[in-house]
Amino acid sequence: MKAGFKKILRDENGLTMIELMTSIAIIVILSAIVFGNYNTGNNSQALERAAQKLQLDLRRTGEMAISGQSGALTKAVGIYFNKTAGNEHKYLIYKDTHGDYLYIPPPGDEVLETITIERGVKICNLIDDGSSANNLSVAYRPPAPAVYIGVAAASSTGDDASIILSLDDNTTCTGKIKTVKINNIGRVDIVE
Repeated sequence: MKAGFKKILRDENGLTMIELMTSIAIIVILSAIVFGNYNTGNNSQALERAAQKLQLDLRRTGEMAISGQSGALTKAVGIYFNKTAGNEHKYLIYKDTHGDYLYIPPPGDEVLETITIERGVKICNLIDDGSSANNLSVAYRPPAPAVYIGVAAASSTGDDASIILSLDDNTTCTGKIKTVKINNIGRVDIVE
């Protein structure tokens, strides 16, 4: 019996260096493929989450106006967007005390909340009634609420607006974007 056991041990071979290196190379290649796609998927998910958060914030602002949470002297509650450098990663929820439905920086209107957009995502463009704009106000006047959309007092009753979100590295607002649309009756939609 001892002789058979020794024979089995002598016949078994381990991995050669070439087989070991080939196995490691295959593992490295597969890992690179998986993690490379993970980063792309993660960016797409960040863009989707940012659009959904914006949609919810627009609806929440309308609810704040209806419920009177912002105080008795409030003429409207709104969201202010600004796509200029340094502002493209945030938007403001404000209390309009002047009744013009447009955001006026303090000491004008009171900022209730500053919302930071998800990391890696920015406001790429703002569209008011088909025209590009650097800033945009969407205000909800209680108690109905009536929705006012505009960039200037003359256009504060626009029919619709689009807030276009993109990844930070997208400089042309083409390709992978999410558009959040709102109209003057308060309907908010996300489109590709």
